[in-house]
Amino acid sequence: MKRYIIRLDDISWDMNYENFARIKNMLVKYDVRPIIGIIPDNNDTLLKKQARGKEIGQEEFWEEMRCLQNDYGWKIAVHGYDHVYITDDSGILGINNFSEFSGLSYDIQYEKISSGKNVFRSHGIDTDVFMAPGHSFDEITISVLINNGITTITDGIGLFPYVEDGILFVPQTWWWPHRGLIGIETVAFHVNEWNKEKFCQFETFLRRMHKKCISFNEATDSISKYNKRIYKIINEVYRRVYYIEREGYVLAAKIKRSILR
Repeated sequence: MKRYIIRLDDISWDMNYENFARIKNMLVKYDVRPIIGIIPDNNDTLLKKQARGKEIGQEEFWEEMRCLQNDYGWKIAVHGYDHVYITDDSGILGINNFSEFSGLSYDIQYEKISSGKNVFRSHGIDTDVFMAPGHSFDEITISVLINNGITTITDGIGLFPYVEDGILFVPQTWWWPHRGLIGIETVAFHVNEWNKEKFCQFETFLRRMHKKCISFNEATDSISKYNKRIYKIINEVYRRVYYIEREGYVLAAKIKRSILR
């Protein structure tokens, strides 16, 4: 049976708080508990521009995040450190050719993760989940995460959670909900630039499908079930199909660019 996890990316005190408040109210209304990726020290100039002067104060922000975690059961992930892309390494997943982490040394990556967790702790928040900016991370990142007490990554290619390289992956491959018969689908939303139409579409989805939305913890708590051979086979088939389709899209885009030149 199909289940959905709602994921909110790019959360920071200087985000577009008006948009965040709107989606938060919808999720609370339908009793949907998402996972949210908080940037400990946002220095992404594009994200700052998206706020359009609608951000809130830092202390007010962190107080609300603690409330969402402790009182509403929302899961918080550390979303990198500063969300600034400094390499063109696409990492393990090969989704984007930009990264805050992939291609950097162990020491640099360790400093980013440990500093991010320290920021969280200073505001009364702890986490064991990592959300990579740009979906880009490498084997060194995984080692750093494990050594910082992070056990889970909200990313990966598959229909069900899986363990690989000593860490738990809860796959995320979609940016808008789609129909399907099976699987746990994490859907990533970037709400900073959403307009009225987008919010209406999202509420329509929640109204119809909120009972099929599960929390992040519900997915991770079932990992013993998904370690069975059948789920591993399904994930492997899905992964192969995903990359074949992706290569087709990339090839089509290259052909289109060459024609238009």
